[in-house]
Amino acid sequence: MNFKGILDRSYRVNRAAGRLFLAVMIAAAYMLFVSVMPTYAQALEFPDSAKQTDKPERVTFKKGAVSATVSGLIHGYETKDYLLRARANQTMTVHLKSANIYTYFIVRLPDGSQISKSEETDWSNILPETGDYLIRVFMMRAGARKKDSVADYTLNISIK
Repeated sequence: MNFKGILDRSYRVNRAAGRLFLAVMIAAAYMLFVSVMPTYAQALEFPDSAKQTDKPERVTFKKGAVSATVSGLIHGYETKDYLLRARANQTMTVHLKSANIYTYFIVRLPDGSQISKSEETDWSNILPETGDYLIRVFMMRAGARKKDSVADYTLNISIK
């Protein structure tokens, strides 16, 4: 089969949820759909339209406490970052509660690389190194792009 000229036909590119979708019209009756997942690091990057609301907020624990709770509000593509210091071999547990189903968080290591999946509402892990860990709260594109999208949330963080 000769594929020369197929891409000269009608095609459409769409980027959503960290994937690149390409739809190519081959003939009136056939359409080829291709989904490409970029490298893991690229998939976790936020769009240029993502707006961090403020500098990261430092989370501290009261004396003798092993957990802290913070609350916030984000609009559209805004993100909110929280920093907290932890030691290697401690277990960090993070729980996010929000009425907005598109609200998630990620956790980054002190070097900036990501330790959690691309989106979480509950996460727990033994920490590999000592330093400042970043927790970023955000809305997935499907919710963030909606007019007047807003998410209020409560984030509970514990370290043992």
